[in-house]
Parts: sequence; C-alpha cells; structure tokens
Amino acid sequence: MNSNNSNNNTQNRDFDLIIWGATGFTGKLACAYLSNDTSKFYSYNLQNVCTPQNKKDRRTIKWAVAGRSKSKLSSLLSSVSAPSSTPIFVIPSIDDASKPLIDDMVSKTKCIVSLAGPFQLYSDSIVESCCRLGTHYVDVTGEPLWVRRCVDRGYDEMAKRSGACIVNFCGYDSIPSDIGCLFALGELEKMKEGEGGGGSTLHRKVTCYQCVFDGGKPSMSGGTLASDVLTTNTTQSSSSSSSPTMIHPHLFSENSSNNKNNSNQFQTKAWYSKDVKSWVGPFPMEKINVPATNRSAYFLNYAASSSLNNSNSQNKFSYQEVAVAPTQKAAMKLERLRTHPIPPSKMEQMIEQGRLPKPGQGPTPSHRSVLSFMALLVAEEEEDPNNNHETKERKVCVAIKGGDPGYEETSKMVIESALCLILQPNSCPGLAKGGGGFQSSAMCMGRALITRLQHAGIQFLKVEDAKKEVDLFWSDGMKRMMEMKEKKGPRAKL
Repeated sequence: MNSNNSNNNTQNRDFDLIIWGATGFTGKLACAYLSNDTSKFYSYNLQNVCTPQNKKDRRTIKWAVAGRSKSKLSSLLSSVSAPSSTPIFVIPSIDDASKPLIDDMVSKTKCIVSLAGPFQLYSDSIVESCCRLGTHYVDVTGEPLWVRRCVDRGYDEMAKRSGACIVNFCGYDSIPSDIGCLFALGELEKMKEGEGGGGSTLHRKVTCYQCVFDGGKPSMSGGTLASDVLTTNTTQSSSSSSSPTMIHPHLFSENSSNNKNNSNQFQTKAWYSKDVKSWVGPFPMEKINVPATNRSAYFLNYAASSSLNNSNSQNKFSYQEVAVAPTQKAAMKLERLRTHPIPPSKMEQMIEQGRLPKPGQGPTPSHRSVLSFMALLVAEEEEDPNNNHETKERKVCVAIKGGDPGYEETSKMVIESALCLILQPNSCPGLAKGGGGFQSSAMCMGRALITRLQHAGIQFLKVEDAKKEVDLFWSDGMKRMMEMKEKKGPRAKL
C-alpha cells in the first residue's frame, strides 16, 4: 500500500478539490453541502447537526466544479448559493481529444471528487490522470469490476509512485459497511481490553444488517440506474488476462482473479436472524459492499493474530451483509430479486416509459424527507485466552444511522472523505507514511473519517439491544411518512 518513492506534493495547487460531474443529482447535493446551502437537505437539518468546525472547513477550502456543459454548471452554482466567482472547468467529451483539458484540470487541484457515472464511461480518464499526476481521488462508484480493472491496468502502481490516494466507494456504497466494520471491531477491541483479554484470536466475524426506510417507493436516481444497467450489460471480459471476470466477495484481495470458489458466496436466501430477531434477505448492494470491506480486512489484518496471506485466512475473519425486512413476505421478495433479477432490457424500457428516473432525476424533496438508513454491525470473536484450547466468546453491536442514504448522506460522505484527505493528511493512515495507490476508506482515512462523519450528523453508536433498534427504526420511519402526508394531504404522493 505504501511507497517509499512517493513524490506527491500538491500543497501549492490552485484548488483543494474539484467536483467532476457536478450537475448530476448527487453532484448538485455535494455542491450544496460544500457551499453550506442547507435548504437542499430534507432528511436532516444540517444547521443543527453539523459542528462549527465542519462548517468552517467548507467555508475555507478552495473548490471548483467540472462537467460537460458550461451553462449547466453556471446554473448549478447559482442554485446552490455558491459564490459567483467559483471556477468552472468544461470537459466537453471524455476522449483522447480532451486529454489535455483533463490533465490541466487534474494538475490544478489536490483532490478530484468524481460523481460522474457510469464511472467506466465518464471517470476512467480522470482516474488515470490522477494516478499519473499525483492528485488524490474519491468517488461514489458502485462498479467493483471497473475498479478492479483499473488496478490491473497498472493504475495502482502508477498511483503508488506519484503518491495519489485513489479511494472508491465513498458514498452509501460502501462507507457504512467499510468504516462501520472498522468501528465495530474497534468496539470489540475495547471490550477485550476491558476484560484483560490477550490470548490468540481463533476467529472473527462481522455481520452487517442493513435497514433502509424508503417510504414504500424506489429511491434510486437515474444516474444510479444507468450505472446498474451498463454494469449488467457489460461483457464479463477484460483487456487484461489477469482481471477477474465476475464479482465475488474477495475481488480486491491478492490473487483474487484466481479465486473462483468465492464467486457464489453472496447471500441468496431469506432467513430469520436471532441477532435482530427479524427476517432478513439478500441486500442489493452486498456485491459492492462485501468486496470493499473484505479489501480492508485483507490489508488491515482484521484476523488480528493471524496473517490473511496464509492458506487458512478465510477461516480467521468473515464478513457478510444482509437486508433487514419488516416482514417475512418482504424478505422472500428480496430472495426472489436476487435469484430472478430484473433484466437490463426491462429496466431500460421502464426508464423510457418514465416509470423509473432518467439520468439527472432522483427522489423528490418530500420523498427524501422520509428516507433513512441504519447499518447494524454485529462483531463476534472467539479467543483462546490462555492458549490452552479453552475458548471465550465476545460479541458487540454498533449502529451507523443517517437520513437519505443514496443522495443526501452520500454527498456528505464523499465530501467529508475528500476533506479528510486534504485537511487531515497526518491523521489518514494511507497518507501518514507517504503512501498512495488504490485504497479503501478504512485503509486510507480510517478513524479520522468516523469523527468527521459524526460531526456531519451521521451517528456511530454502540448499542445494547439490536431488536429494539430495528423496531425503533421502522416506527420512526412510519411516523415521518405519516407526518409528511398529513402536511401535504391524505392523497399526497412522495
């Protein structure tokens, strides 16, 4: 991960960060957050939850926006109360002809925040320039195979040489999972220290129970749907013979391209969980979050007393992710969606018919006002305290909570990730030793990002009763939805 030859020196650049894809649905919210325009956020009152330090950070940084249309960028800036002097970079197309424009933009900033998806179409050249020119990069992609192929094309080694930290999956996919797992294991360590534990860890396991309150209506944006359709339609092949051809849980572990046996280890069934005392089913974002979190487990050695490089590594640490369902029927529906997914052609047809949002469209303000998420992570370990083959078990539960996960909280997560790199480099494990390359959020920003997200209103809590948290989550969601409908009228739509 680290490079002794890092020559990253971006202190004298014109900008702290540039938002690429600023006019998209998430891009507009990210710009609003950066310019302290709280009027665009409906699921949480940022005026009350954000600390003065976070607001000061956003006021003092130098930032710019970038996209393909100057008129749309200008309109965006006025709509989010950004200073009229905010610079604009126009990249009319993502092709070889625009490479000088891309390099010019990338060379002028410390960090690129990419919100332009599908990322394999609109961010590939941006990543290459960042790796080559030593510019940090964060994004909200949900395209694991694209990320892996970037690594296999040599971008990772290029970034290590330049000192650029490339951190993908910095939105709802996969911050609550990746950073949440780091937080949960930290609480497990505290419990162990409090008990005076110090023996050999035999096995560690983390299960993430994802709860999403959507008000009974899909909450994806058109850009997200376009990425999903393209990813599914993409021929599962690679220009590099070493690249994996399918997503599996250990996609980002070393030699993962040869790890064919992991390809079917994602959840496929609905089942009753004793942890949350509720039915659970396959979580749609599992195929993004699990590889991202296992990547951190590999490089940060979550197995504790053993190296994940050995042949028994899979037995030392495991991570799984499921969706908590309000009813058994809802859990069975999640199972059917996993085993019989909607064909891409059908999704494209629904987009054309207006039944699903087009790129640039997303959930309405009233819909976002009722959206919320909670990731409950249960961390367990078996320890041999005296190394005499007598095991002791520990278990801890933590919760990460927030509002609209896909857009409002995602915009906060990715901006705070960038600010963490820019403003707190000495607190970022991936930067502290001069390292660069492709890293996860837990590897690169670590616990420093937890603090920033807490200050931005996202809660990280240790909880005692998982079932109570789940029940409260559903009841709070229903209460918000009923209050919104009373305000708008009994026939109001989200």
